[in-house]
Amino acid sequence: MTLPAQQYEIAQRLAELTRLARKVLTAAGDASGARVEEVLRTQRKALRLSSSALEERVEALERYAENTRAADAAYREWEAVRELEQLGEDMHELVVNTVRDELAVAEIEGLADRSRLQDLHRILDEAREAGLLATRFADEPADRRSGDSGQA
Repeated sequence: MTLPAQQYEIAQRLAELTRLARKVLTAAGDASGARVEEVLRTQRKALRLSSSALEERVEALERYAENTRAADAAYREWEAVRELEQLGEDMHELVVNTVRDELAVAEIEGLADRSRLQDLHRILDEAREAGLLATRFADEPADRRSGDSGQA
Protein backbone atom coordinates (compact mmCIF):
# COMPACT_ATOMS: atom_id res chain seq x y z
CA MET A 1 0.00 0.00 0.00
CA THR A 2 2.95 2.31 0.61
CA LEU A 3 4.18 2.21 -2.96
CA PRO A 4 0.92 3.38 -4.58
CA ALA A 5 0.61 6.11 -1.94
CA GLN A 6 4.15 7.29 -2.69
CA GLN A 7 3.46 7.29 -6.43
CA TYR A 8 0.25 9.25 -5.92
CA GLU A 9 1.96 11.85 -3.73
CA ILE A 10 4.79 12.24 -6.26
CA ALA A 11 2.29 12.72 -9.06
CA GLN A 12 0.39 15.32 -7.00
CA ARG A 13 3.60 17.18 -6.17
CA LEU A 14 4.70 17.18 -9.82
CA ALA A 15 1.35 18.57 -10.90
CA GLU A 16 1.57 21.28 -8.20
CA LEU A 17 5.15 22.12 -9.16
CA THR A 18 4.22 22.40 -12.84
CA ARG A 19 1.17 24.53 -12.07
CA LEU A 20 3.17 26.96 -9.88
CA ALA A 21 6.05 27.19 -12.37
CA ARG A 22 3.57 28.16 -15.11
CA LYS A 23 1.94 30.74 -12.82
CA VAL A 24 5.33 32.31 -12.05
CA LEU A 25 6.09 32.59 -15.77
CA THR A 26 2.64 34.02 -16.50
CA ALA A 27 2.74 36.48 -13.59
CA ALA A 28 6.18 37.77 -14.53
CA GLY A 29 5.16 38.12 -18.16
CA ASP A 30 7.23 40.80 -19.86
CA ALA A 31 7.80 42.73 -16.62
CA SER A 32 11.31 43.60 -15.67
CA GLY A 33 13.00 45.52 -12.97
CA ALA A 34 14.96 44.91 -9.79
CA ARG A 35 11.98 44.08 -7.60
CA VAL A 36 10.56 41.61 -10.21
CA GLU A 37 13.96 39.93 -10.55
CA GLU A 38 14.29 39.68 -6.75
CA VAL A 39 10.85 38.05 -6.37
CA LEU A 40 11.47 35.76 -9.38
CA ARG A 41 14.84 34.73 -7.95
CA THR A 42 13.16 33.76 -4.63
CA GLN A 43 10.33 31.87 -6.37
CA ARG A 44 12.72 30.08 -8.78
CA LYS A 45 14.81 29.06 -5.77
CA ALA A 46 11.67 27.66 -4.09
CA LEU A 47 10.77 25.79 -7.34
CA ARG A 48 14.32 24.36 -7.62
CA LEU A 49 14.31 23.33 -3.94
CA SER A 50 10.94 21.63 -4.30
CA SER A 51 12.00 20.01 -7.60
CA SER A 52 15.25 18.77 -6.04
CA ALA A 53 13.44 17.29 -3.03
CA LEU A 54 10.94 15.60 -5.32
CA GLU A 55 13.79 14.25 -7.46
CA GLU A 56 15.42 12.74 -4.34
CA ARG A 57 12.11 11.14 -3.44
CA VAL A 58 11.84 9.59 -6.91
CA GLU A 59 15.45 8.35 -6.70
CA ALA A 60 14.72 6.80 -3.29
CA LEU A 61 11.72 5.09 -4.84
CA GLU A 62 13.88 3.85 -7.72
CA ARG A 63 16.45 2.45 -5.23
CA TYR A 64 13.60 0.74 -3.41
CA ALA A 65 12.39 -0.73 -6.71
CA GLU A 66 15.91 -1.95 -7.55
CA ASN A 67 16.24 -3.55 -4.11
CA THR A 68 12.85 -5.17 -4.58
CA ARG A 69 13.88 -6.54 -7.99
CA ALA A 70 17.11 -7.90 -6.49
CA ALA A 71 15.18 -9.49 -3.62
CA ASP A 72 12.69 -11.01 -6.08
CA ALA A 73 15.54 -12.39 -8.19
CA ALA A 74 17.23 -13.86 -5.10
CA TYR A 75 13.93 -15.43 -4.01
CA ARG A 76 13.33 -16.92 -7.49
CA GLU A 77 16.87 -18.32 -7.45
CA TRP A 78 16.31 -19.82 -3.99
CA GLU A 79 13.05 -21.41 -5.14
CA ALA A 80 14.70 -22.83 -8.26
CA VAL A 81 17.58 -24.31 -6.24
CA ARG A 82 15.11 -25.81 -3.75
CA GLU A 83 13.06 -27.40 -6.54
CA LEU A 84 16.17 -28.68 -8.30
CA GLU A 85 17.47 -30.17 -5.05
CA GLN A 86 14.14 -31.95 -4.58
CA LEU A 87 14.71 -33.57 -7.98
CA GLY A 88 17.97 -35.08 -6.65
CA GLU A 89 16.48 -38.47 -5.83
CA ASP A 90 14.72 -38.62 -9.21
CA MET A 91 18.03 -37.80 -10.90
CA HIS A 92 19.76 -40.53 -8.88
CA GLU A 93 17.12 -43.03 -9.97
CA LEU A 94 17.58 -41.87 -13.56
CA VAL A 95 21.31 -42.58 -13.37
CA VAL A 96 20.63 -45.99 -11.82
CA ASN A 97 18.25 -46.78 -14.68
CA THR A 98 20.87 -45.62 -17.16
CA VAL A 99 23.25 -48.27 -15.80
CA ARG A 100 20.46 -50.83 -16.12
CA ASP A 101 19.98 -49.76 -19.74
CA GLU A 102 23.68 -50.22 -20.44
CA LEU A 103 23.61 -53.70 -18.89
CA ALA A 104 20.46 -54.55 -20.88
CA VAL A 105 22.16 -53.46 -24.12
CA ALA A 106 25.04 -55.85 -23.38
CA GLU A 107 22.57 -58.65 -22.61
CA ILE A 108 20.58 -58.00 -25.80
CA GLU A 109 23.75 -57.95 -27.88
CA GLY A 110 24.74 -61.26 -26.26
CA LEU A 111 21.38 -62.73 -27.25
CA ALA A 112 21.85 -61.49 -30.78
CA ASP A 113 25.32 -63.06 -30.92
CA ARG A 114 23.92 -66.36 -29.60
CA SER A 115 21.14 -66.19 -32.17
CA ARG A 116 23.69 -65.80 -34.95
CA LEU A 117 25.70 -68.65 -33.46
CA GLN A 118 22.58 -70.83 -33.34
CA ASP A 119 21.90 -69.98 -36.99
CA LEU A 120 25.47 -70.97 -37.82
CA HIS A 121 25.09 -74.28 -35.95
CA ARG A 122 21.83 -74.98 -37.78
CA ILE A 123 23.42 -74.23 -41.15
CA LEU A 124 26.39 -76.44 -40.31
CA ASP A 125 24.08 -79.24 -39.18
CA GLU A 126 22.08 -78.97 -42.41
CA ALA A 127 25.29 -78.96 -44.43
CA ARG A 128 26.59 -82.02 -42.56
CA GLU A 129 23.29 -83.86 -43.15
CA ALA A 130 23.39 -82.92 -46.81
CA GLY A 131 26.98 -84.16 -46.99
CA LEU A 132 26.06 -87.45 -45.33
CA LEU A 133 23.17 -87.91 -47.75
CA ALA A 134 25.41 -87.15 -50.69
CA THR A 135 27.99 -89.63 -49.44
CA ARG A 136 25.39 -92.34 -48.99
CA PHE A 137 23.92 -91.58 -52.39
CA ALA A 138 27.36 -91.82 -53.98
CA ASP A 139 27.98 -95.20 -52.33
CA GLU A 140 24.80 -96.79 -53.77
CA PRO A 141 24.98 -98.72 -57.04
CA ALA A 142 23.91 -96.80 -60.12
CA ASP A 143 20.91 -98.98 -60.81
CA ARG A 144 19.43 -98.28 -57.37
CA ARG A 145 19.91 -94.54 -57.75
CA SER A 146 17.91 -94.35 -60.97
CA GLY A 147 15.10 -96.29 -59.51
CA ASP A 148 15.73 -99.30 -61.77
CA SER A 149 15.66 -102.63 -60.17
CA GLY A 150 17.41 -104.20 -63.20
CA GLN A 151 14.31 -106.02 -64.36
CA ALA A 152 12.94 -105.86 -67.85
